[in-house]
Amino acid sequence: MQLLEFFLVFIVIFFSIYFSFKFKFIQITGLKNLKREERDGISPRQTLLLTIATHVGTGNIVGVLVAILYGGSGAIFWMWVFSFFGAVLSVMENTLSQYFKVKVNGEARGGPSYYIEKGLNNPNLAKLFAVSVVISFGFLFPPIQMNAIVNIFNRGFGAPTLLVGGLVIILISYVVFSGIKSIINFTGKVVPLMALLYLGIGLYVILSHLDNVPDVLKEIVFNAFNGDSAIGGTFGAAISYGIRRGLFSNEAGIGTTPNISAISNVKKPIVQGMYQSIGVFIDTIVICTITALIVLLSDVDLSLYSGMDALITVFNDHFGSLGNILLAIIVLFFSITTLIGAYYMGETNFIYIGGNHKYIFFYRMLFVLSMIMGIFLSLLKVWQFADLGLLIMLSINIYALYNLRNVFKDLYY
Repeated sequence: MQLLEFFLVFIVIFFSIYFSFKFKFIQITGLKNLKREERDGISPRQTLLLTIATHVGTGNIVGVLVAILYGGSGAIFWMWVFSFFGAVLSVMENTLSQYFKVKVNGEARGGPSYYIEKGLNNPNLAKLFAVSVVISFGFLFPPIQMNAIVNIFNRGFGAPTLLVGGLVIILISYVVFSGIKSIINFTGKVVPLMALLYLGIGLYVILSHLDNVPDVLKEIVFNAFNGDSAIGGTFGAAISYGIRRGLFSNEAGIGTTPNISAISNVKKPIVQGMYQSIGVFIDTIVICTITALIVLLSDVDLSLYSGMDALITVFNDHFGSLGNILLAIIVLFFSITTLIGAYYMGETNFIYIGGNHKYIFFYRMLFVLSMIMGIFLSLLKVWQFADLGLLIMLSINIYALYNLRNVFKDLYY
């Protein structure tokens, strides 16, 4: 499993750099296309908020902490590097999703499953991708996010897991059972609030330790080429953990965001692609960097803790007794929005496999059941299977992007 991850990290690096040069760094030069936004229907900005809601989860907090612990502070530098080059993958996959999208019962649907079948004429590979999405985002990630919510409230306040989990499940069920408009409206209101809250927390920590910020930034750059600060103890550990964290955080190239971005109404497909490249920036350069600074500006010895316990200690170091409350609110926001986005990605691919809406109720009930499981079960093995699903999706999607590179070129140039 670990060997496969390292191999795929290399593949992602290679194609991120290759596509960046081939398309003249379109992730930057293509920003001029943002002015061509369609005003009717669901806008690319609304779908951007939904994709941010999906990406920004507990991984943006715990995952960054793990990257620092095992890859050293230099892992953050390589996370930044990947977000710059990897953004081209997001531009490509979301542009192609817009171009190959279809109408299903009056609703726009798209994503890698659709452009693999229509663009590559390979329905079997498309179905394999769709099944991977449904299993990973419909049934494996929901219990992980739910488990994070109930655990942080239980550890921080002693709140009953059944009560917390039950209330969250009722809220999410109401939103997803109400359809795509309800999902768009919910994320459109919650995501800006969520981002402002986390930005405010980050700014407070930065301003409180302003004299130390330059030293921390120097440490990040220096340790990017010196792995002594990492448990892994190697230069390669910093690169590996940084790029893996960036990849699994912003999901550029994995093929998740195209399932959502297809619903927007734009004049040119490239518009949606460029909006999603902004999502990569927000997810990695903004949210993950804030987490990194919160961690690195604390006085906590991270080697004494692991996972959520380390985060609780870091937040308590910065905010005292308020630390538990703030962290619980952040995890609640991040996990709820991630669950809602994950639901929709699974639904789109469930419909692709099944061909109609009449079985959606069963998918929704299974999604709710998977959240309930997260209240009660230990999820170490679930994480491993979920990561495997992402690696399968990544492999298939990179293959598709390479073979559809000329189609993408025609859509832009």
